[in-house]
Amino acid sequence: MPHEFEDALEVWVYLDDKGGAAKDVPSCMVEEGCRLAMPRGLRTYGITRSVTTAQDLISSGRCSGLHAIYALSDAQIRSDGSTAEIATQLSRAIDERRPQIVLFPAAHPETEIGARVAAQIGRAFLGRCVDLEWEGGRPVARRTVYRGRAHQVLRPVGKPPWIATIDPLVFDKTHVLKAGTPAIEILFDSASAIPSRMSQKTWRLSARELDLLDADIVLSVGKGVKNSNTLKQVHELAELLGATVGGSREAVFGGLVTRDRQVGASGKWISPRVYIAFGISGSTYHMMGIRETKHLVAVNIDARAPMIEQAEVGIIGDVENIVPALLAMLKSEIDNPEKATA
Repeated sequence: MPHEFEDALEVWVYLDDKGGAAKDVPSCMVEEGCRLAMPRGLRTYGITRSVTTAQDLISSGRCSGLHAIYALSDAQIRSDGSTAEIATQLSRAIDERRPQIVLFPAAHPETEIGARVAAQIGRAFLGRCVDLEWEGGRPVARRTVYRGRAHQVLRPVGKPPWIATIDPLVFDKTHVLKAGTPAIEILFDSASAIPSRMSQKTWRLSARELDLLDADIVLSVGKGVKNSNTLKQVHELAELLGATVGGSREAVFGGLVTRDRQVGASGKWISPRVYIAFGISGSTYHMMGIRETKHLVAVNIDARAPMIEQAEVGIIGDVENIVPALLAMLKSEIDNPEKATA
């Protein structure tokens, strides 16, 4: 089949073993990349966040079949680099080398990295695909809708690179990969690494501007917050903590937060380090959106509320009393750091 775009002859697959926790995901991604590349005579490359990650994947034997692995250097990405940082460097690499398609596993945080990359390079994002094929030199993707009862077919317009996430759980391991150990190629040299953070201009977004997906701490309100003054105090707490404010579905209906700040199955799925729920009962749909939260704190007047039962720290009481008390305590500690340390 002739190539429609001769300047894009590579398929990239994003690989991360997550310290060994990713299990078979990297090998599944390699197989899918090779399966997609073969009919069009393309080469399959892995791409990793660091040289160390690439070396670990090769030593585990999960990269056979790749032509090579592109790795971001340690000078560009710290070991604990944020998804935004990784996406920025990947976007730069994609813009310079122009692969035909880049595949990410449909998992966290790879999905977020892929979405950020697509936004930065101005391409459509084909999310959570269960199948990818070629049709007329372009990818055709299928993904499930209506809870798996039907499939949606996606045909991206425009030129490559195309960005897609694919669910590793649907892979059928039938593709026979060629043997061999891929070489590691570091993307960009040390001279082209991003500037030191000491020389970068930084600023802090307010609690009302910080996106829920980017926040390390999220304070979320529910129907238990009935006083506008209490809502104002929650925002004050968020500013002091460097957090942002979200809300439940009921909070959106009640006008406490805007629709883009809804947390839950029908809102945003987030994974903050700390999630503090004020007056949220904790429905199943809401809990789905915060299931990757590391530390859950709940304030509710009902001791039997599901949110209280699931919380690492549960505070039983009226949020109208608890919120001002927390705000006063935090301000006191900020004003008197010596007393707080003692």
